[in-house]
Amino acid sequence: MVGDPNLLCGRERELDSLRREVATVPPSGRLIVVRGPAGVGRTALLRRFGAELEATQTSVVWARSRGGDHHGVNAVLEGIAEHAARCGDERLFVAVARARRTVTANPGTLRAVAALGELTEHLVVPKRCLFIVDDVHLAAAPALSLEALRRAGAVVVAAVADELRGAPSMQDVLAAADDVFTLEPLTAAAMKEILERRFGKPVDMRVELDLRAALDRWSGYPGTVLGVVEEMNVHGRLAEVGGVITRTDRRPISLPTSHRLWTALRSHDGIGTSVGLLVASMTAWPVHLIPILAAAQDGTATQYGREVDNLAEAGFLDDDGQGLLTFTCPALGQTLLEETGEPALRRLHSHLAEYLFTAELDKEPELLSEHLSRAGELDSALDGATWLMRRVQEEGHRFPDDAAAWCVGAVRLAGQGKADRTRLVSGALRFLIRGGHYAQIEEVFSQLAPQESPSLDQADDWAAARLLASFHAGIPATIADVGGAVSGRFDEVAAAWCGEGDWPPPGSALSATETQAERKQLLTAAEIHVLEVACRGDLQATSAAWAKVKGDRPPEEAVERLVDAALLADIGFVLEQVVGETLPPPRTGLVYLLSRALRDYRAAEWSAALSCLRELEVTGPSSTRAHHIGRLLAAEICAQRGETRNANEWLERADEATEVRALRCCVRFGLSPGHTGQRRLLNEAVEILVVPALGQAEPGIGQLLVRAAEAADTQGDAECLALLEKEAERRWSSRAIPDAREVLDFVQGIASRDAGRARAAVASARRRGHLPLAARASLQTARLVDDPLPWLDEAAAIARRCGAVSQLAAVNTMARDRGLSLDRPSEPVQPFTEVEIDVLRALKAGAGNREIAADLWLTEKTVEYYLSRLFNRTGCRSRVELVAALFDGRVSLAGADSATFARRR
Repeated sequence: MVGDPNLLCGRERELDSLRREVATVPPSGRLIVVRGPAGVGRTALLRRFGAELEATQTSVVWARSRGGDHHGVNAVLEGIAEHAARCGDERLFVAVARARRTVTANPGTLRAVAALGELTEHLVVPKRCLFIVDDVHLAAAPALSLEALRRAGAVVVAAVADELRGAPSMQDVLAAADDVFTLEPLTAAAMKEILERRFGKPVDMRVELDLRAALDRWSGYPGTVLGVVEEMNVHGRLAEVGGVITRTDRRPISLPTSHRLWTALRSHDGIGTSVGLLVASMTAWPVHLIPILAAAQDGTATQYGREVDNLAEAGFLDDDGQGLLTFTCPALGQTLLEETGEPALRRLHSHLAEYLFTAELDKEPELLSEHLSRAGELDSALDGATWLMRRVQEEGHRFPDDAAAWCVGAVRLAGQGKADRTRLVSGALRFLIRGGHYAQIEEVFSQLAPQESPSLDQADDWAAARLLASFHAGIPATIADVGGAVSGRFDEVAAAWCGEGDWPPPGSALSATETQAERKQLLTAAEIHVLEVACRGDLQATSAAWAKVKGDRPPEEAVERLVDAALLADIGFVLEQVVGETLPPPRTGLVYLLSRALRDYRAAEWSAALSCLRELEVTGPSSTRAHHIGRLLAAEICAQRGETRNANEWLERADEATEVRALRCCVRFGLSPGHTGQRRLLNEAVEILVVPALGQAEPGIGQLLVRAAEAADTQGDAECLALLEKEAERRWSSRAIPDAREVLDFVQGIASRDAGRARAAVASARRRGHLPLAARASLQTARLVDDPLPWLDEAAAIARRCGAVSQLAAVNTMARDRGLSLDRPSEPVQPFTEVEIDVLRALKAGAGNREIAADLWLTEKTVEYYLSRLFNRTGCRSRVELVAALFDGRVSLAGADSATFARRR
């Protein structure tokens, strides 16, 4: 894919300049040099330009220089021979053979160059001719052969690596050129377009951000970016999830081993490898510590200092201005770590740790801790595990993230029998849990042997850690795994959440009082009981259980939020509210991703929510409660955005269990806008809602009442609407659902045409920070008040922020029917991309998909994808409506017109 002209983006200015250069060519010919660093896209630009000229009946000869070809004559001869074969020109083929004999007899001489010039005249005289010579810098002295081509009257476009522009031979080429174009790195927007063209699908924003962070200044080099994503794709690290290309793991991104940066770095072996490994493994390395590294490796400071200078001059390392060495391309450092291997890296850190300890460098305890946490086997008397845990106790509050790594390192080093391992593990686990470092908890348990078990006084800590980690990883831990009194109350909740066992988990009795030992546990029985009853949706029991933990009865609204989160499997929010002061929620993993997605959904940040849900889909086992709720949430977002196919794909992967049928029905309301579909779903919703048992809530009941009321109102079904109003009143009176008051206000506002109730629903949704529901309530309020404009503006603003095209269309329809003009955003939230603008111009000019594909170097399938995206972004439902919107100004192209497209064609 690297060098593919179909992936060229962001080079219109350079292409236009090249077109102007060849528009009028003097008899003496023209030499144009395109220079830029490797991977910046020189080859793709030249191929695109050459293809354009070939379409105008220009003879285009392609050549690529190589090493060992002194003047580059042989590369050009091969290009002419290939051109003769393509054209079937026998006379030219004979002339090439004659020139080859001369060149073979006179290698690297001026006679060989003269023979090339004579041959070029045979090609140039009949018609216009263009020579494209790539990688000119690989030839030793190419200037003479390029000038020979130009003297024959040809247009020569030569590509040169910017890294070699200072070489004398390249100076000769630049001096001989009629014009020189320098290619700069592409913008982030252009790189996004290239990635989307490569896959024919949108790319998740996390992929873009991760590539930018890993490649740094090279993130604007299409050759490098495409090489990295191809490598990731081949190894299964990219996948399509919900119609979007997403990462399947969170491992650091590395460069392919074929990349020139890695090839060049490999030449700096020995000292260079040691320096590079330290910088890469520790992210940054202080320059002033180079003498310590040299002494630990039995070298001299001069040797190591010189190698650091060499690595910096070669562009591998950089000084951040504060005396810290970093890799200019972090992905290059990751490649070094992967290719060197973990054993060699641990040996290096062990040598440094032992040197620091034996040299009694008391001024560098932080450095010793860093190396010990990464070290392997130690040969000295240094008790690394004890040292690290002492540092955790002394400095853990100041450097919590560093201390988490010290805990993992201490457990690993304690395996050598130099410390009381089980007691040390308990201390490490307590610190990790209290800091919310759940990923490191998994690392600790992965280092323990199956037969290792805690003592009786440590069992509860191990149990709490194992079970909390099971939420993070999505892998259930059982009582047999962990033991401890706490596990008997918590393992059923964790196992059910991880997909093993019924949800919600069965309740259990709680003793009236807690013992002193129970109060010292990381997770007490009372705290676990709050989680149990909240997962069952029991508001009253949750309030009572939480009051026992807090010491006083919590506010009703707080209890509702807690139960709502528990029903949606948002264990992260529940734990944060109940035990957050002592056990912070995780910042990575399944629990974190679902919590963040739900938060972004309510805040109308739907793109961010979908990004989290796609990451969740490829994280951990696929059968956890978080995955099933996440799929339904993703389906809901896609349905509201008009992305029907993606919504159906998410819905098919979601669990069809009874306890999530309300959520599934809500999604299907968004997927069945027609009268018949809404009628069928309304009947199904009534069957779900109107049930006698109210002892146990299920997720989505309140949301389904809202959707069903909207559908009944649209259908004009007063009888059904009255039934739903009665059901909402029943749910409110029995406190059967978390948001019962808000739902009742919404339903009564519709059923009774009560504007006050509708406004109360808006206020409640705003107070809870649930913007999508606030938008729905605002739309209903607008139907009932004399001045609907403020309510329509609010609903429209939220719909635009979400990208909810169906809701935005409903708002626009109501405004149009009332003769109102909505507030327009000063500029679109996301401007049209270059390709989208080209497609819109083509549509306005009346072009069909095949014509658009041919002009824009796209496949017809890719054109269809861009059309679908444009429909979603503009709210138009068809090509005809989109073209009409272009002509009447509803969709603006900032001055683009059909003539622009016609000229390009």
